[in-house]
Amino acid sequence: MNIRNINKLASDVLEMETEEAKKAGAIGYMAQALVRATMPHRSTNEVSFTRTNGRFTLTIAANPTVGLPWGSLPRLILAWVTTEAVKKEHAN
Repeated sequence: MNIRNINKLASDVLEMETEEAKKAGAIGYMAQALVRATMPHRSTNEVSFTRTNGRFTLTIAANPTVGLPWGSLPRLILAWVTTEAVKKEHAN
Protein backbone atom coordinates (compact mmCIF):
# COMPACT_ATOMS: atom_id res chain seq x y z
CA MET A 1 0.00 0.00 0.00
CA ASN A 2 1.43 3.39 -0.93
CA ILE A 3 1.13 6.62 1.04
CA ARG A 4 -1.63 7.99 -1.22
CA ASN A 5 -3.79 4.89 -0.57
CA ILE A 6 -3.13 5.10 3.17
CA ASN A 7 -4.11 8.79 3.23
CA LYS A 8 -7.30 8.05 1.27
CA LEU A 9 -8.20 5.19 3.61
CA ALA A 10 -7.60 7.36 6.70
CA SER A 11 -9.64 10.18 5.17
CA ASP A 12 -12.54 7.81 4.39
CA VAL A 13 -12.53 6.41 7.93
CA LEU A 14 -12.56 9.90 9.46
CA GLU A 15 -15.47 10.94 7.20
CA MET A 16 -17.47 7.87 8.28
CA GLU A 17 -16.79 8.55 11.98
CA THR A 18 -17.76 12.21 11.56
CA GLU A 19 -21.01 11.30 9.82
CA GLU A 20 -21.91 8.82 12.57
CA ALA A 21 -21.12 11.43 15.24
CA LYS A 22 -23.38 13.94 13.48
CA LYS A 23 -26.25 11.46 13.37
CA ALA A 24 -25.77 10.67 17.05
CA GLY A 25 -25.53 14.35 17.98
CA ALA A 26 -22.13 13.63 19.51
CA ILE A 27 -20.00 16.33 17.91
CA GLY A 28 -18.41 18.72 20.37
CA TYR A 29 -16.79 22.09 19.82
CA MET A 30 -13.97 23.96 21.54
CA ALA A 31 -12.88 27.56 21.27
CA GLN A 32 -9.86 27.81 18.99
CA ALA A 33 -7.81 29.63 21.62
CA LEU A 34 -8.36 26.85 24.14
CA VAL A 35 -7.35 24.19 21.63
CA ARG A 36 -4.01 25.90 21.04
CA ALA A 37 -3.31 26.61 24.69
CA THR A 38 -5.46 25.59 27.62
CA MET A 39 -5.89 26.27 31.32
CA PRO A 40 -3.55 25.02 34.06
CA HIS A 41 -3.50 21.28 34.75
CA ARG A 42 -2.72 21.73 38.47
CA SER A 43 -3.81 24.13 41.18
CA THR A 44 -1.68 27.22 41.54
CA ASN A 45 -1.57 30.16 43.94
CA GLU A 46 -0.86 32.58 41.09
CA VAL A 47 -3.53 35.05 39.94
CA SER A 48 -2.46 34.93 36.30
CA PHE A 49 -1.48 32.10 33.97
CA THR A 50 0.22 32.28 30.59
CA ARG A 51 0.74 29.47 28.11
CA THR A 52 2.38 29.84 24.69
CA ASN A 53 2.06 27.54 21.70
CA GLY A 54 4.07 28.77 18.72
CA ARG A 55 3.14 32.39 18.05
CA PHE A 56 -0.08 32.09 20.08
CA THR A 57 -0.15 33.11 23.74
CA LEU A 58 -3.10 32.68 26.11
CA THR A 59 -3.15 34.63 29.37
CA ILE A 60 -5.82 34.11 32.03
CA ALA A 61 -6.19 36.55 34.92
CA ALA A 62 -8.22 35.59 37.96
CA ASN A 63 -9.87 37.30 40.88
CA PRO A 64 -7.42 36.69 43.77
CA THR A 65 -10.22 35.53 46.09
CA VAL A 66 -11.41 32.91 43.58
CA GLY A 67 -8.24 31.74 41.83
CA LEU A 68 -7.61 30.24 38.45
CA PRO A 69 -9.66 27.41 36.96
CA TRP A 70 -7.57 24.26 36.70
CA GLY A 71 -7.89 20.57 35.88
CA SER A 72 -10.14 18.65 33.54
CA LEU A 73 -13.53 19.83 34.84
CA PRO A 74 -13.18 23.49 33.77
CA ARG A 75 -11.99 22.32 30.33
CA LEU A 76 -15.00 20.02 30.00
CA ILE A 77 -17.36 22.79 31.07
CA LEU A 78 -15.87 25.16 28.47
CA ALA A 79 -16.21 22.49 25.78
CA TRP A 80 -19.84 21.94 26.78
CA VAL A 81 -20.65 25.68 26.80
CA THR A 82 -19.01 26.15 23.40
CA THR A 83 -20.85 23.14 21.96
CA GLU A 84 -24.20 24.43 23.26
CA ALA A 85 -23.53 27.90 21.79
CA VAL A 86 -22.72 26.42 18.37
CA LYS A 87 -25.80 24.17 18.46
CA LYS A 88 -28.06 27.09 19.37
CA GLU A 89 -26.50 29.28 16.66
CA HIS A 90 -27.13 26.59 14.02
CA ALA A 91 -30.68 26.01 15.29
CA ASN A 92 -31.66 29.64 14.51
